[in-house]
Amino acid sequence: MSRLAALVGVIALAVGCRTARPLQPAAPPIASAPASSEPAPETIPWSATRPLRWTDFRAQPAVGTGGAALTTTTISLRVACSGDLFGFDVAAVFFSGRSWVDRTLFVEPGSDLWGLRHEQTHFDLTEMHARRARQFLSELADPCERSAAQLSELGDRFVNEAQDAQDRYDRETIHGRDGTAQRRWDAEVAQELAALAAFAHK
Repeated sequence: MSRLAALVGVIALAVGCRTARPLQPAAPPIASAPASSEPAPETIPWSATRPLRWTDFRAQPAVGTGGAALTTTTISLRVACSGDLFGFDVAAVFFSGRSWVDRTLFVEPGSDLWGLRHEQTHFDLTEMHARRARQFLSELADPCERSAAQLSELGDRFVNEAQDAQDRYDRETIHGRDGTAQRRWDAEVAQELAALAAFAHK
């Protein structure tokens, strides 16, 4: 969905993933962040040093879905022109209040960590597409000569590409249950993030 007005706008992508159960060992678990007594914020920006933890998933689990977790992330994109001066901000964000986990469904030893690894890669995919958007916008010729509708259409392209990648990721990994596919996706997304390091959020 998108909204762009007066050359300032927000384009948001909500991505949901239902991790199916039971999970098989898929990949090394992500490094766990130190436990905190502070409540998780409603939104969490993507960070290389602050991975997701299950306490970030604050919504009530959906009943009867057969899923163990749901991750909701967003790409927000803001653009603005002042004369010929073009500015933009692109962020990958996780929504705590719209993401949930039912840890009782992770019955195999370590499966909750493998499940968290799967959800983290969903978030990493969102950041990967945010970096692609930052690269594109930083190289865009004469952006302030474009209309609001044209800029919105360009932003929608990254939203659609991100959604397609999220859907393909779940299909190919079978929501994290195919360990070989999960490890491949983890590696490919990590490599792409490294290749786009110059376009990480400052």
